Amino acid sequence: MRVRFARKSLYLRKHALLLPAAEAGPEQKPPLFCFPLYCSSPHSARSLAPSVCLASPPTSMLSHFGTILSCALAFVAGTSVASAATGSDGVFDGGNGAVSKIDYHPPFLFPQGGEIWKAGQSYSASWEQSLPEGIPQQNVSQTADLMLGYSSGVEGDISQHLKWTLAHNVSLYAPAPNSIDFELPADLVSRDSYFLVLLGSSGNTSPTFSIVGHASLPTGSDTASAPAATAKASDGASPVAANVRRIVRKVRTAAEQEQ
Repeated sequence: MRVRFARKSLYLRKHALLLPAAEAGPEQKPPLFCFPLYCSSPHSARSLAPSVCLASPPTSMLSHFGTILSCALAFVAGTSVASAATGSDGVFDGGNGAVSKIDYHPPFLFPQGGEIWKAGQSYSASWEQSLPEGIPQQNVSQTADLMLGYSSGVEGDISQHLKWTLAHNVSLYAPAPNSIDFELPADLVSRDSYFLVLLGSSGNTSPTFSIVGHASLPTGSDTASAPAATAKASDGASPVAANVRRIVRKVRTAAEQEQ
């Protein structure tokens, strides 16, 4: 009995050692491409261990991949825009396209600054028609609105207060003339900080000049009402009244110089 049991045990051991590899299960090969970002163990990912490395990323990770791709495309587009050329005088031309519009308006020749005008009277403004080198005329705006604005002189107020349109659709370049006649509104308040703007370029403002008008602001204005020039001396601290006195002195000085 013992001999028979020993032979059977030896038989089983022998055949167990000779079992074909197929009976141990199918051979598992590592994936052709390993996704280290999606492995549960980075160390196993580096060794291409198939037990923990996923051959295909989960859906949420695919979404993450899409986000990365979108960011990359946005970066390339931003780089292209940033590489757009800048023309003469620092004028941005929006690239090399033939239809690119250039943010440029001609500088004023008149007023030159320091002029004294009267509300309700007619005056003229002029500007430079020649363009900087390298800027084609067909790529710039051909017309603009002539606006009247002022600086309030109040700290922190950066508004240009462009409340009056003096002329619409003014032709800026030849063969049109380089000047325009206009009439000042009759209800302007006396200030020495008025200026003109060819609307279309926020930096295209004329030098400041004075306008002799009303001594007080209209009702509902953004500045407190001021007394007339003939008001009591106690009211003389008003900014508008001070402007009136300063402008009157300029007018008298100019008249004396003409004589």
